[in-house]
Amino acid sequence: PFIGIQFAALTAAIIGFSLNSAAYIAEIIRASIRAVDNGQVEAARSLGMNKWLTLKGVILPQATRIALPPLSNVFLDLIKASSLAAMITVPEIFNKAKIVGGREFDYMTVYLVVALIYWGICTFMSFFQDWLERHFERYLDSPKR
Repeated sequence: PFIGIQFAALTAAIIGFSLNSAAYIAEIIRASIRAVDNGQVEAARSLGMNKWLTLKGVILPQATRIALPPLSNVFLDLIKASSLAAMITVPEIFNKAKIVGGREFDYMTVYLVVALIYWGICTFMSFFQDWLERHFERYLDSPKR
């Protein structure tokens, strides 16, 4: 608003969450690519692979396995932080719970239901993350589990 740009509440929330998450995601991807051993690149080059094929066939599959746990944590944090959008009047579940709690004069029950909904979504995402990690570990010589 100070420089004359105004967005709707939902647009502002999406832009804010996207920019915040993008910084973390970019750092996670950068670090996971750098974590792949340089010997892998040298081995791919010795087999005659060009840069693109080395990236696509050697580096990215290994970097994906490395990046998966922290990326999943960023997405879980994004799910939990979505309740903050209620502070700028985005009609999401927490905002609706505040309205229902005021109408029924029972905030505690409504907030407990909202907490259970967030818990269920985060639990589902955690199970999905665990499944993905096991899926990508099958290529390792000795799986962690």
